[in-house]
Amino acid sequence: MNFNKLILEYEKLLKDCDVSCEKREDLKKELLRLKLQLYDLRFSASYEKKVAFSNKLVRKIIREYGERSAVACSFGKDSLVVLHIVMQYKPDVRVIYNNTHVEYPGTDEFKEKVRRLWDLNLVETEPDKSFWQVVKEYGYPDVRYGHGSPRCCYWMKVRPTKRLIMREGIKALFFGLTGSESYQRKWTIVNYGPVYKTRRNAPYEVVKVHPIAYWKEDEVWRYIRENDIPVHPAYSYTNRIGCLPCTAHKGWMVRLARVNPKLLRKILMDRARLRGGVNGKSDFVNSRMFTVL
Repeated sequence: MNFNKLILEYEKLLKDCDVSCEKREDLKKELLRLKLQLYDLRFSASYEKKVAFSNKLVRKIIREYGERSAVACSFGKDSLVVLHIVMQYKPDVRVIYNNTHVEYPGTDEFKEKVRRLWDLNLVETEPDKSFWQVVKEYGYPDVRYGHGSPRCCYWMKVRPTKRLIMREGIKALFFGLTGSESYQRKWTIVNYGPVYKTRRNAPYEVVKVHPIAYWKEDEVWRYIRENDIPVHPAYSYTNRIGCLPCTAHKGWMVRLARVNPKLLRKILMDRARLRGGVNGKSDFVNSRMFTVL
């Protein structure tokens, strides 16, 4: 069954169907069913097929966008796997790293090690506001369950990336996102697939590409072993890297307790004092608000 062809046909039917059309809800249900089937089919594929799919996707995007493509890299395991695949087809691809200055210990040293080892064309952004400035203004971010990004992500990553994309003329951006990471990320892939253009109200216009969208965590580690990819030292004591004081993901307290108990106590005391925000301001930026900030 050609799921892609069927999905396109149903999307066209839905687009042509008037809002009052009696078949509209049935079309939406059938479209969702097809998208879920396609996701499950690709997610349950063999490791070899997934690697082949990822390479084919990267090759296609590089052929189409060339110099206008880039890789968003946190130097975590997933983004390094994507970077390794992309560099097989474009060794001088631009690598965008958002330096938030609140990363896990050892990130700067590891980044420099990989930069030298792989001779990276690295472009580093600086935050418009520090994490602690954002906390002072809006409070700590809550755990994310839906769409939208915490204000700290906006000021430290999204806004600097937007400027870079506009300045460099980047049209396609590779990410290390996997659907197995979270419910939210799974549904992003189910609804939009591994390649899609950002919405009109997004902070910047770009084609987002997720080459390992259907990979499981053990498959990521297998690829790392088979290709001798460097591993961030923090993975010896945690399964996630990024901003150390981040409170927007599940399990943040357990992870922080292992790494920096003193920082955890400070954050818990701050949150108790702030009681969910400063001056009633939301600590989240709804996706629709990006256009006005």
